[in-house]
Amino acid sequence: MMGEPAAAPRWSRFAVLSAPLRSPPAGTDRLRAVLALRLAALVLPALFLPARVEAAPPAPDYGEELGARLAAEVERRSEQDPAAAAAWGERALRRVGALGALRYATALAHNRAGDRDEALRLYDAVIAEDPEHRGALYDRAELRLLMGDPAGAEADLARLLRLPPVHWTTHFRLAQLAAGRGDALAFEAALMDALRVGFELRTLALDPVWRGWLDDPTLGPVLTRIITVYGSEGLLLQLRSSPQ
Repeated sequence: MMGEPAAAPRWSRFAVLSAPLRSPPAGTDRLRAVLALRLAALVLPALFLPARVEAAPPAPDYGEELGARLAAEVERRSEQDPAAAAAWGERALRRVGALGALRYATALAHNRAGDRDEALRLYDAVIAEDPEHRGALYDRAELRLLMGDPAGAEADLARLLRLPPVHWTTHFRLAQLAAGRGDALAFEAALMDALRVGFELRTLALDPVWRGWLDDPTLGPVLTRIITVYGSEGLLLQLRSSPQ
């Protein structure tokens, strides 16, 4: 009908895509049309990209939390009665499964109670699951020493050397093992390594075995030299005068 203006076209991104292409007019209008088409080619694809989905946070490890709580209970009970604590830990392991922290705490309780075979069994299981468990490796080394297995103890201590930082007790036990087989060079090297990471020579005054090595024809000169250089003459006299 005359006198009524034509309705303005309604545009949408779908209408733009479905609209028939026309040749752009000449001159300035042609340049504007070309620029508009290039802009549309850059902008329109972004309108159809899927919405960005944020990654969900990792679910909490309830098993680890439960194992830590039960392990703390075993340790608390072990202060009063290690054997009863070990039995409680075994029952907990049967109920909830082989949780690492609980299994290690139960092994410690067995060890304190003098149940060496049971402690060794659980240490083996802990290390099988976590080959870099420092506590289980060191405790198993000490237990193997007590059970007359120096080769097994040295193997565990050697594994600890590959897991820095290394505590001085590891080097100290390796020195003790070297002394036991009469290897003066390994004995000196391990003892020097222990000194570098915090070992104090005055600790030797508490160990009658080390005092006895002062009189050993192979180890005595090495130990005397180290005490004289890195300790004191007073410590050397104390060790020589202490009963073995």
